[in-house]
Amino acid sequence: MIKLKDILTEAKGDCYQAAGRLIMNFMGENKAKLVHGMVNGQGSLKGIRFGQAWVEYGSKILDHSNGKKQELPKKLYYAMGDINPRECKYYTGTKAAKWMLKSKHWGPWQMSGNPIKLQNEDIPDTKGELGKKKIRIQNIDLDKIFMKGRKKKRTTDEGMMVKLKDVLLEGRMLSVFDFDDTLAKSDSWIYVTIDGKEVDKLDPGEFAVYKPKDGEEFDFRDFDRAIQNPKIIKRNVDLLRKQLKKGGRKVTILTARRLGAPINQFFKTIGIHPYVVALGSNDPQKKADWIEAEILKGYDPIYFMDDSSKNIKAVNKLKKKYPDVKLVTKLVK
Repeated sequence: MIKLKDILTEAKGDCYQAAGRLIMNFMGENKAKLVHGMVNGQGSLKGIRFGQAWVEYGSKILDHSNGKKQELPKKLYYAMGDINPRECKYYTGTKAAKWMLKSKHWGPWQMSGNPIKLQNEDIPDTKGELGKKKIRIQNIDLDKIFMKGRKKKRTTDEGMMVKLKDVLLEGRMLSVFDFDDTLAKSDSWIYVTIDGKEVDKLDPGEFAVYKPKDGEEFDFRDFDRAIQNPKIIKRNVDLLRKQLKKGGRKVTILTARRLGAPINQFFKTIGIHPYVVALGSNDPQKKADWIEAEILKGYDPIYFMDDSSKNIKAVNKLKKKYPDVKLVTKLVK
């Protein structure tokens, strides 16, 4: 019978590779998680805290390192290894596959896993004593990981079904541009009405900072028509062109307009063809929600450019919610 103490004494030299291969057998099963964490060693490794990898399935720990196939109670494993869940990184099979394909090694990806002295013991320096890190994934294994990802879908917390292939082929970087007064100015107005009567009109820049009064409503009819007298904002359009040429990223125009067709028609006249998402709402939270959905699909880093401080503020709140995601916002002035 194999004891848990033996596992924490051996410090599995191939733990990252073995756990990575094992999680690929659970693609699409959210109950299974690949875990990268820190454990306290025992025996010759007593007093050393080091990086370790394993697979959790419900209340069980699955360990296939060094050619073994072991199943252990999760509570016991965590207690013996003094494992702090807050120090661990948890990955579903789909998330693990994306990290493998991006980094081309078995891990760790979001932590160092470097050994730490707890007392006065020496840090082990023999290659086999601790789990080997960042072992390169062979091309044949990368192909297998990609093919498994193609066949599986995952459900995000928002209930969206996302094909892993779609994310991998586009690249994980996302660039998002607002349209009106960010990429182009036009003779389009927002009409302020009270009881159906027009009392004022605002251009997009004015509307971005406008605070509505009681009883006021807005009419966006100009934004459902062909764009009138468009004038590009050259420095921002040049940046958009550069992003489109680079490839390896998703580039999106995110607009509050109800129709994307007028924007597509405009871009056609200047020879570019970005992807346009029309939200049909001027609520800043709608843009934040759209970007959050992209975060849940695995996009990172994300760049967002908009002329509205309200939209920037709404999106900036996601930085606290997803501290591990690089989210860069730029307010166009």
